[in-house]
Amino acid sequence: MSSGDNRAVRRLLALIALVAAFTVPAHATATTPADVRVGAVYFPSVLDLNPVLNLPHICSASVVHSSGHNLVAIAAHCVYGNGLGYQFVPGYDKGARPAGIWTVRAVYFDPAWKKGNDPHHDIAFLRMAPQTRNGHVVNIEDVTGAFTLGAAPTPGTDVTVASVRSRS
Repeated sequence: MSSGDNRAVRRLLALIALVAAFTVPAHATATTPADVRVGAVYFPSVLDLNPVLNLPHICSASVVHSSGHNLVAIAAHCVYGNGLGYQFVPGYDKGARPAGIWTVRAVYFDPAWKKGNDPHHDIAFLRMAPQTRNGHVVNIEDVTGAFTLGAAPTPGTDVTVASVRSRS
């Protein structure tokens, strides 16, 4: 990656960190009845055992729209290293895995988080490996739909933040 590419990635991550709390639903393309854009992250998880055995997950994350249809946003403090051994289960609910189990291929951290764990930059993105379903290669966003990150409103603007309730 060139230094210009690195600067562009840093600027993008800084912008996303500023607006991460303000998301607007993208057109849903979910193939399941539940909203599966939000789910559980497991580590370590090998051979899909943690979600299949209904073991505790480490954090939650959300599918976000990207050109590759393969990104999940997560708090940076939830992730270490390069993503090896992490899995994401969109729509996870008491053992139910309506959109399957997805493997993390890479992790991208906000550079300010990596320098000193600045809580204002506590954001990372997981690039998910594609899956083959019915003979076609699909990316996670194609299965679950995604949230679209939007611009932050001006200070003092009333906003509505949508949330997904967990059924514990």
